Amino acid sequence: MLRRLVPVMVFLACVTTVHAQSYAKDERFVLRAANTGISAVISPTGKILTATKLFVPAFIDYAVRPIDAKTFYTVHGDVFVLSCMMVFLAFVLSMVYRRLSRRLP
Repeated sequence: MLRRLVPVMVFLACVTTVHAQSYAKDERFVLRAANTGISAVISPTGKILTATKLFVPAFIDYAVRPIDAKTFYTVHGDVFVLSCMMVFLAFVLSMVYRRLSRRLP
């Protein structure tokens, strides 16, 4: 039974870490609540402040402060990512165009 649970526990621990890293861009506290998984409090910097164990009944009592400041990501969303994708796409298309134009007589 434990051999089957180990990959699940590792996966859920990785998911919690990914939550911590992905929500750090918003610079907000994250309160992750799960029925049978890992519940956690994640700081605005992405550090996991407290977490419960997998499949263990528990509760978390932690004081967090509301943050009203707006970050670039909360105001503009994925504008930076989309602009990087457009620049990359333009670069790839220019390389394809150059390669095709060299083949034409």
